[in-house]
Amino acid sequence: MADEITIQGEPMTVPTMCRFTINQPVYPDQSYYFGSAEAAELSPLATRLFEIEGIAAVLVTHDRITITKRG
Repeated sequence: MADEITIQGEPMTVPTMCRFTINQPVYPDQSYYFGSAEAAELSPLATRLFEIEGIAAVLVTHDRITITKRG
């Protein structure tokens, strides 16, 4: 299927961070940093990610999402 979305997780050298690469752009040619759930209010994606217990920050860049957890 051409419309199938694939996501690949990549652990990072910082143990409280993980990067996910998506096979298509999430925010084409843009990046957004959400340092809190309040900052993510206008982003449905970031809002949902902050619903996961322990999430401290979300960075979305083109086709990558980097999640930072409290540690």
